[in-house]
Amino acid sequence: MGDEEDPTHVALAEQSQQFRLGIWANPIFHGDYPDIVKHIIGNRSEAQGFEVSRLPEFSAEEKVLLKGSVDFLGLNTYTSDLAEPYDFPIDEVSAAADNGAYYTKDPSWYGSGSFWLKVTPQDPEVLNWIRDAYDNPPVIVTENGVE
Repeated sequence: MGDEEDPTHVALAEQSQQFRLGIWANPIFHGDYPDIVKHIIGNRSEAQGFEVSRLPEFSAEEKVLLKGSVDFLGLNTYTSDLAEPYDFPIDEVSAAADNGAYYTKDPSWYGSGSFWLKVTPQDPEVLNWIRDAYDNPPVIVTENGVE
């Protein structure tokens, strides 16, 4: 289970947020993918024998067009996960392997009609993360809740 006192787990939680949300939001607010995402995917791509990173690069023109291209961030949020470091085999090419995390749920979190959907106290934290990472943009929570 994720440990909020373990610096490795705290760093992995940030890395996971960059892979799960930052990979989409960073380009529209900052004009490019998060540095940690580019670095990890680039390194894994090289180790896997690819000549270039599997994460495509934005051109200078695309970066300008993307940055600041939204009036608000629409967010679908349902649940949270606990992230633990997981060493995926280098030959596994996937977003999960790039992220390097194994996700679990705390058994004390309330369940729902779906096995993966838990009521979690951490859900508001994503709004704080967005505020801090992207200079407090307008956010519309477009979907959330449980069945």
